[in-house]
Amino acid sequence: MENFRVVGCNSAPNDVSLRRHKSRCRANSRFLDPASQTVSAIGDSFEVNVSIADVSNLYGYQFKLHYDSTILNGAGQLAEGSLLSSGGGQTFFDIVSFTDDYNSTYWTVWITDTLTGSIPGVSGSRVLATIKFKSLTLAASTPLQLQEVVLLDPNISQISNQNYDGTVTVVPEFTSLLEF
Repeated sequence: MENFRVVGCNSAPNDVSLRRHKSRCRANSRFLDPASQTVSAIGDSFEVNVSIADVSNLYGYQFKLHYDSTILNGAGQLAEGSLLSSGGGQTFFDIVSFTDDYNSTYWTVWITDTLTGSIPGVSGSRVLATIKFKSLTLAASTPLQLQEVVLLDPNISQISNQNYDGTVTVVPEFTSLLEF
């Protein structure tokens, strides 16, 4: 089986960022993109897209994303991406949990999504899900860790995969010298 890559990024699935990362990926690889992201102030909102590059025959998936809840607030805003619906079939998108039950510091976003009915899987490179975050503190960094990722074809057979995590750093934005 081929490997695939899932992406988390601030960019649309057809823009330069995803094309740049697809060139580094083997088919069916998942990753967070950008691998590192900087946020400049407390309260800044930003999105992470979890995407996939060059997948074939995808019928459903699940993943958990862990992050430090002392640095980021998950804001509870999640949206289904466009890959599964691109084949014209109905989907079932479920936020299984968005909680702090991973441990005392790390929170977990757990998402599943599947096509419904007897239809073929979809192929391509697109966003699977978008998660909105808000920064909570300055001078801190947190990993964004994809875990328990499962990709399934229409026969409910797993598609092999490999994790590529990312980080978010919150640092103050320094302006130019004070104007007199």
